[in-house]
Amino acid sequence: MTPAVLCLGHSRLCEETRLVSGESLMNDGTAIVVFVLMLKAVLGASLDAMSVITFFGHMSLTSIGFGALIGLLAVAMIGKCAEERFHSDSLIQVITTLCCAYLAFFLGESELATSGVLATVSAGFMVAYFAWPRFVSAEAMEIVWETVEFVGNTVIFFLAGLLFADTLLDSVGIIRPVDFGWLLVLYVALLLIRTIMLGVLWIPLHWVGNPIDWREGIAMIWSGLRGAVSLTLAIIIDEEPAVSREMGARIMFHVGGIAALTLLVNATTAAPLLRWLGLARSSNADQRKLAVLTKHLADHTQEIKGQLDPADVRFKGIDEAMLRAMVPSLAEHVKVAEELGSDESSQAYREAFLQVVKSHYWSSIHQGLLPRTSQSARLLLSSVDVALDTAAESLSDWEAIRSSLEASSAPLDRGLFSTLTGEHSMGDFMQKAHCALSFMEAHRRAREELPRFFHVDDLKVQQMVAEESLAECSQAQELLQALPDDLVVLARTEMCARKLLQDQLHEVDELKERGLLTSADASKLGHHVQAELLTLLHRPKNDWLALKA
Repeated sequence: MTPAVLCLGHSRLCEETRLVSGESLMNDGTAIVVFVLMLKAVLGASLDAMSVITFFGHMSLTSIGFGALIGLLAVAMIGKCAEERFHSDSLIQVITTLCCAYLAFFLGESELATSGVLATVSAGFMVAYFAWPRFVSAEAMEIVWETVEFVGNTVIFFLAGLLFADTLLDSVGIIRPVDFGWLLVLYVALLLIRTIMLGVLWIPLHWVGNPIDWREGIAMIWSGLRGAVSLTLAIIIDEEPAVSREMGARIMFHVGGIAALTLLVNATTAAPLLRWLGLARSSNADQRKLAVLTKHLADHTQEIKGQLDPADVRFKGIDEAMLRAMVPSLAEHVKVAEELGSDESSQAYREAFLQVVKSHYWSSIHQGLLPRTSQSARLLLSSVDVALDTAAESLSDWEAIRSSLEASSAPLDRGLFSTLTGEHSMGDFMQKAHCALSFMEAHRRAREELPRFFHVDDLKVQQMVAEESLAECSQAQELLQALPDDLVVLARTEMCARKLLQDQLHEVDELKERGLLTSADASKLGHHVQAELLTLLHRPKNDWLALKA
């Protein structure tokens, strides 16, 4: 359950990170399944073709299905907390994800006799795909899980280091000089095996997602570090009573040695390799964005300095030379980097535009305008990620939204409003209205805000992207006009009501901070507003339509 990371840059290095992380998940789960099978064979189990097929089917399909079920149950619980939004909901959501991970592993491993790791990974996929808009505090979720990951890796490496040193000290007669030679042979063999597997899967990797080139292939081969999982499996072998002390010591030595070599050699040389391959450098568009925003930051600092209150005694008598040395952006005017081509400038501007759009989606979710548990919130956020891949060509986030909406329902028909049956449910109409309205508002704000912070020398780029945005908004408006008028009014009114109720909650918190409300009184007022939010969420839509003036 690796936390999602939202960043302004969208470089090739980020894509490489996703490739390596995804491959690591697949490797870890597959390696443990194969390890369990081989351990059974070593311990004397009789294996035939059918038993092996049955074993792999049970260890993979059962664990993935069970993990997905646990993950969906966790998403449902997280959604319930997101709907109520009480003060303790963030804590409950964090505990839910922890319970989801460990229950998926424990029940899958102990009760179902399947792969607990694959069950946990499957549960994590479900939570990562559906739950992020539902988290009350995404920052708290990231902090907790980064801490869990760090502590887990630290404990495993510390324990493995102790056992590895104990093996070397207590197995002087077992570990011979020839074993050090075999360690180097194994290290080279692992690199060759990785190279062969990447060559075999080269064509499928081109079919899935963006094509990769030879430089990324080299990075994937060299980035194959051996760490927590391999050391854990080696510890299991070393502590297994049925395995001889000599065999356990040699396995622990070789696995620990491979982990040490990959950390000392591969890890330390990965950064120079990426720089040499050109993968660590940002693209020209990224450099352009960074240069433009650096200039904006310097101009903003100059403006703030000019607005300092001359009556503030804390700033009287400052030394200008020292101040310019302490704040280098005051020393000289920051210039934008060398001129780039129109294609790179337009790509940089589109990427910045899409990130501003995405920030407004998150703002709408936090303000309550978009229900956290709705499909609309996840669809809007994912549309920006899809559009970033084609930012060099044109804006395409509405196309991603339209495709997802069409996949969930057939073409609209106003005559169906009277019945609202079958595929054309009221929920489908409301989802389309929420998506179209939120999309148009986010694009409108991005068109207004971005030029103030992201200046481009070529105004044609700004105008071109604005025209692309307006063209997409026209398509969203066409979808909105195809919806029943009453449901569009209901969607607008519901979003307004959610914003007003959410503002009431913020005002209660403000009154509490100023001392005008005690904690008990604030809790009573907050629960009253929460009850109104729940009513708004769960009351049938037809009841609201009946109240239309």
